[in-house]
Amino acid sequence: MNAEHLRPAQIECPDCSCCTARLCEKGRAHPFECEGFANAEAKVLVRGCPCSADTTPGTASHAAALLRAERHAVERPLAGTAEFLLRSVAAGAAEDFSRNALQLLQTWRYVTTDGASLLVTEAGRKYLAARDVVT
Repeated sequence: MNAEHLRPAQIECPDCSCCTARLCEKGRAHPFECEGFANAEAKVLVRGCPCSADTTPGTASHAAALLRAERHAVERPLAGTAEFLLRSVAAGAAEDFSRNALQLLQTWRYVTTDGASLLVTEAGRKYLAARDVVT
């Protein structure tokens, strides 16, 4: 192959091991994250990149997740059982709970686990704060 037809080498991202610097730059600035800009083969490799994740403050995806939590709280709140569990986790008192409610909160990314402990995420706190204003 002629050297004139080779692509320039891509610079690796200094903050992760899954992406190029350019991909993370684009991913940070868009709610689709790095995965949204990767080719089909690379999507699996860059899924969940911390540089663009909705749990990483400063990313477009993070801002979208917080906005989504507020809108969820106002427009279509969780069923009573799920919201009760979320409030219990936030208070550090979630002992007896419905697995379905927990699964729903994890799907919305309002709670996460740290070993055997349940923790409220920033999006979960944003949801609760918005519910407190509405109710």
